[in-house]
Amino acid sequence: MSTYLLLEILTSILFFSTVFLAYALFKQVHKTRQCLAINKAIREKSQKVVIYDNTTMAYNYTYFVRHANGAIVNTRKNKSSISLLIIDIDQLEEINIKFGFPIGDKTLNIVCDAIKSSIRNDDIVGRFGGSGFFVLLNECDAKGTENVIRKIDNKLGTKQVTGMHDESISFSVKYSSSIARGRLAQLGTLIENAEEATQRIKKEKLFYMITDHNGYPVVLRKKPSLQTA
Repeated sequence: MSTYLLLEILTSILFFSTVFLAYALFKQVHKTRQCLAINKAIREKSQKVVIYDNTTMAYNYTYFVRHANGAIVNTRKNKSSISLLIIDIDQLEEINIKFGFPIGDKTLNIVCDAIKSSIRNDDIVGRFGGSGFFVLLNECDAKGTENVIRKIDNKLGTKQVTGMHDESISFSVKYSSSIARGRLAQLGTLIENAEEATQRIKKEKLFYMITDHNGYPVVLRKKPSLQTA
């Protein structure tokens, strides 16, 4: 075999080996990119699970408290007012039992959408399970809280959800809030006062109640008012 022919064979082997290695490398890079994309999607989904309530995409307890504590620090520093608003759906348990959890979830999302479209970007809405939402309203006093309540209630309108057979299912909503200013603002106290107000609202069949930092009512309403402030 001549030297020239041997060089040709070796050159061909080297060429095809290079092509094969390049193709193998391309496939590996493509596979790696796919894996990275999948891992990114998994991370984003996991992050949503960590941050948000699965049903409504409102903040979950851990994330709500983290942001709320930051807002409390700013409230104390700026000597401003802050309001913790609880929004509770009265008939949610009955809706779940009678019409099924998908309709209950639909009801929750109707209320959550009304809340989100009625508050500012720096306000915080969370859900910790059950029938209620927690809303932290920054730099907000009793009058501002009433305005938010009216906005939400206006958006909810007749408070009806469509069932599986196109039937109209009615529900009602109650609102309770606790307000504090400056150094008096404590997240635990705000939540405790608002939860106690929620129980009083249910017992006395009120529409909404707003309390001060001591838990004393400063605003009571027995009937819904749909007038925009």
